[in-house]
Amino acid sequence: MTTPPDLPFHPADIDKDALLVLAEADYLYGLGDLQLRLTATPNVQALWNRIEWTELTGVEIQPRSGREVQTRTVLARTTGIKVLRAAPPREQAS
Repeated sequence: MTTPPDLPFHPADIDKDALLVLAEADYLYGLGDLQLRLTATPNVQALWNRIEWTELTGVEIQPRSGREVQTRTVLARTTGIKVLRAAPPREQAS
């Protein structure tokens, strides 16, 4: 996939189980920063020939305790996605 020049990565390249953080200003209808462990590969929405918004589905994580709160689907500004921890490596079949 081609990565737009203003993005460090293409959203579809983020693996399931990655831990992301979004600032309040970078996702719709939220309150406060959000930590999200992805449970699905991002659903990329293309607008004006650029990838501006990405639908993310995952489990909300409380930052201080690390406790899983609830499953959420959010519409996030692609440039605001910060990967805190990549998905663990997949085991390869021998």
